[in-house]
Amino acid sequence: MALMVMVDALGGRFLREHNFLPELEYRASLRTVLGFSCACQPALLSGKNPSENGHGAMYVRRGEESVLDAARPFDKLPAFLGENHRVRAKIYGRVASRIEGYFSLYDVPTRLLPRFDLSEKGRIFRPQGLNRGKSIFDRLVELGLNFRSYDWSTPEVDNLQACEYDIRSRRVDYIFLYLPGLDGLLHAHGPGGQEVLKHLSWYEARLRRLISLGEESTDSFEFFLFSDHGMSPVHGGIDLISKIEPTMGRNGKRYLAFYDSTMARFWYEDEEVGAQLVALLNNIEGGRLIPEDERAELGVRFADRSQGDLLFVVQEGLLILPSYMGKTMLAGMHGYHPDAQHADACLLGSYAPDLGMSHIRDLYRLMDSIAVSVKESKS
Repeated sequence: MALMVMVDALGGRFLREHNFLPELEYRASLRTVLGFSCACQPALLSGKNPSENGHGAMYVRRGEESVLDAARPFDKLPAFLGENHRVRAKIYGRVASRIEGYFSLYDVPTRLLPRFDLSEKGRIFRPQGLNRGKSIFDRLVELGLNFRSYDWSTPEVDNLQACEYDIRSRRVDYIFLYLPGLDGLLHAHGPGGQEVLKHLSWYEARLRRLISLGEESTDSFEFFLFSDHGMSPVHGGIDLISKIEPTMGRNGKRYLAFYDSTMARFWYEDEEVGAQLVALLNNIEGGRLIPEDERAELGVRFADRSQGDLLFVVQEGLLILPSYMGKTMLAGMHGYHPDAQHADACLLGSYAPDLGMSHIRDLYRLMDSIAVSVKESKS
């Protein structure tokens, strides 16, 4: 039996500074990908870069069709009507009825919603959930293992209780448990917040119980815990929109932009407009454009242009504020360049896997090797 636990935003540096599950002697930091959870999680589930598995930012430039066409009846309304909470609730409901993936409208302007599409339409924690290629869940199906996958769609406490039942039953070969709660607490309170440490203590108690039950239930219980990225403390913001629009005009006219919490992406059809954007962005302090060759190296260069012609990333600890993700300052954020001090994810286990673990993509190989081992033990 195997239990794989993913704790959202539990960073490698954070673990070096806090005594979390010290009995797990193997502790490693793993390099993450450039992007948020919607890019990091498919990467570790598939072993492939975002440009290979088709999962980058949550919002992408629309193709021929878009699930966000649900906003078209409202995109020409004046802002005070289009941004009304009742209108936004209608749009959200219509979009949610068309997809199974995780999303939020955040503060993306209603008038711009139909210009974009959502990347994650399927359930990435289920078989056939990725846009391109296979994930560990497809592999578990191939191996014929009886597995369970618990994700964000149900509360953590319910998922932990279900895991206890699965382990006691001895009928499940492989469990994947995603714990998302820490991420929100880190955003709200920062890496040193007391609420964060309290939640970690709760995790410790519940996970120790699962490990104990697993070791009692079988002679060959495998347990590893890992994350998708870290979390950086925030110390300031950049009003990027006010630096762009006085020169380039309103978003959606000569160019299209998406302002995420730490990244801004731009699309253009006129080369002169593109040159103006490059010149403007190169003169903004607190961030930098990621060149095409570096985007390719990082695995976030999409040939279909869906992720932007230009990609601007702010320095660690800064927020684009306001952005389409929100208008208020947060205590913690991720989505910075993978070189950032707090960007690394983590991996914990009772032994060191002989797989050269250095990147979150390597987690797929780890999960696969354990699945094969479980399969062989059943033969």
